[in-house]
Formats: sequence, structure tokens, C-alpha cells
Amino acid sequence: AVLAAVLAWCGALALVGWYQPAQQADLPMSGQKRLHSVELPILMYHHLLRESARHGKYVISPDDFAADLDWLLSQGYETVTVAQLIGWVNGTGSLPEKPVMITFDDAYESFYEYAFPILQQRNCKAVLGVVGRYADEYTASEDHHINYSYCTWTQLDEMVQSGLVELQNHSYDLHTYEGEKKGSMKVSGEAVGDYEQRLRGDVGRMQSLCE
Repeated sequence: AVLAAVLAWCGALALVGWYQPAQQADLPMSGQKRLHSVELPILMYHHLLRESARHGKYVISPDDFAADLDWLLSQGYETVTVAQLIGWVNGTGSLPEKPVMITFDDAYESFYEYAFPILQQRNCKAVLGVVGRYADEYTASEDHHINYSYCTWTQLDEMVQSGLVELQNHSYDLHTYEGEKKGSMKVSGEAVGDYEQRLRGDVGRMQSLCE
């Protein structure tokens, strides 16, 4: 019931902005771009843990995530990736009749431990937003605990090779708040040109790592 309410609230969120439902028949193309829209609920998760005391706004149980997927499948939804959506927008690919996008922010190791097997069991896809700094740190570190650790590059590669997990760029090191640094926001007094260079450098670095 909660997920049904979330889907109703999500409406027709696509790549950017809000879109009205697609018409029954495809409308003409403008160049290679489609002129109509499609309903695409996008659900965002963060962290999965079994310990109920840790559940909250950003943490749910693996069983709840599995139940969400089972409900979506029972309603005829099929999971899609950003690449599929871009292909549909550009007229080079297609989408199922009832697409839904499952996304996870940050790439906690709990995604590999819990979400990935759940996806495999149901042949469902998910989009994983990876923070490069965290992936580097936990690839090099032996300190791993399901409560706080992040996926290693080896784990990420394994999941990508499965064809069920798509990596997306969640920045290399623009995710933390340290001193005057507040995520990807412009620092007080920072020149626009310097800010642009910092953003391009960080996101570009992460893009290369993902590739």
C-alpha cells in the first residue's frame, strides 16, 4: 500500500522534470527525438539492513525491498535503466508498456549483499549511483561492515557484468560536507569559473572510472 502511494505520487518523472502520460499511439518524431512522453515512476533507495533498530527514512529491510519488487512485478511493471530510457528518447530503443526505474544512491555494500541477489532472483534491473571516493576507499581497505561500508570496484564490476546493474555517476568527491564544502554546491566566494572547473574535474574523473 505504501509503495502504491509512492508510485501515485511519483507520477511521470522521467530524465528531467515532469511529463504527462503517453498517448495510446506514438506521435511523430522531431528529428530523432520523440514528441510524446511516457509514465515512468522512478523509485530511490539508499541502504538495506536487517537490523530493525537502524531502519528509517534512508534505511529499509531487504525483505521490504523484495516485497516492493514483487508488488511491482505483480502489477505488470518491468524494470529499466537510464540507458534504455535515453535510447527510447532518441528513437533507437524501446520501453516496456509499464516501465519502472529502481535506483540506489551511494552504492553501499548492502546493495551487493542484499539488493543484488534479490534482483537476480527476479531478473530485475537497477541503477546504482556510485561515489568514486567511497569505492576507492573500500577497495583499498580491509575494514568492511555492512552497516557502513561501500561497494568495491570488483563488486561493482561483477554486478555490471550481470547485465542487471547500471552504474551512474554520483560524483567522485562532491557528496560530503566538510568545512565550507557542501556537496556539489558553490563554495562561498568561489569564482564561477573555478566552480565550473571543479565540477567538471570531479564528475569527469568519476566518469572515467565508471567507464
